[in-house]
Amino acid sequence: MRRIVGSIFTISLIMLLFVPGCKDSQSSAETGFELSTTNCVAIGIHVHIDDEYQGLASAEQPQFFALPAGTYHLYARSNASTSVVIDPLCWSMEISISDGNITEVVLDCTNTIPCED
Repeated sequence: MRRIVGSIFTISLIMLLFVPGCKDSQSSAETGFELSTTNCVAIGIHVHIDDEYQGLASAEQPQFFALPAGTYHLYARSNASTSVVIDPLCWSMEISISDGNITEVVLDCTNTIPCED
């Protein structure tokens, strides 16, 4: 009985060494856009893509939004105003996203549009 158990154990070890396992050789690249800001104070930014709310981003750190490849309309509106500008800050632009790539979108707080109500 010991010989059988020992033989099975030895064969198992040999199989582990020579049989290839699953390798994660293919990784899916992220597709979407990374939103960041410049010349901004600590504000939150409500992000809309094609009139659908995506979430609240912080002006203090970049935030990634996963989207499939395509062209989208981005509309963003701050949740606060600055001491210089009493109205909220707003941005509107078209963004293009390529498959497997992350598009960088930078919102400049000194270059905004009048907010739509």
